[in-house]
Amino acid sequence: MSDSADRIIEATMDLLADRPFEEVGLRSIADHAGVGLAELAAAFPSRTDILGAFAAKIDRAVLAGDFSDMADQPPRERLFDVLMSRLDALRPYRAALKSLMHSVRRDPALAVALNAVALRSQGWMLAAAGIDAPGWRGRIITQGLALSFAQVLRTFLDEDDPGMPRTMARLDKALRDAQKRYERFARVFGPAMSNVTEPPAATASTTEEEPATPPEPAPEPIPAAEPVAQEPAPTKPAARKRARTPRARSAATPSRRTRSKRAAADEAE
Repeated sequence: MSDSADRIIEATMDLLADRPFEEVGLRSIADHAGVGLAELAAAFPSRTDILGAFAAKIDRAVLAGDFSDMADQPPRERLFDVLMSRLDALRPYRAALKSLMHSVRRDPALAVALNAVALRSQGWMLAAAGIDAPGWRGRIITQGLALSFAQVLRTFLDEDDPGMPRTMARLDKALRDAQKRYERFARVFGPAMSNVTEPPAATASTTEEEPATPPEPAPEPIPAAEPVAQEPAPTKPAARKRARTPRARSAATPSRRTRSKRAAADEAE
């Protein structure tokens, strides 16, 4: 990391210690770091990129530590020591982190951006503890660890005791709870997740290209059978209920209207 980039990161954290994130502008960061806006833009395209660089700086400080003496410890104990080392590296920035956490509660977009930063950092913390977390299971572990560490961070920021007994107790409980949750998840979704994350290895017969199999010939057409004379199907009997059809009246039978006219004419004569 260049000297100017480090000055920009430190200037941002200094400003965050005095004011909320939404009031820390790019101009104020550049002025506080003693750089121009062009140099600031070349180093970091946005303020959240500066926060990501700060988290990466803490990552490197933790990864530079020697954890070889924990090789025979259970994974949870190794992770506990790694995360305590991270909290030690964050100690000088407590005021800035407390201000930033207040801003996160008010800004969902900032929370989403910092969650991505936390996932990257916790992936490195798992690696430092000797815990491999690839695939979908690894993403679940990393996300759960990021959420658990955020809860521990609140206790850390509110504790004044240099020995951090409350923080250590909170971290130990968070890791135990996270392990139980993952074990329950693995019991329920383990077989299904293994199918997703670990596809079966390809065999030699499937990896090499095989010649295309020619399509099977179409079956010979079946000749049409000679028409067979069939007896006409018996007609169905007519339904009992038929539609009424008007009955044809013979020409010799006068209608009712005609008979009444004739009777009236006879009376007139």
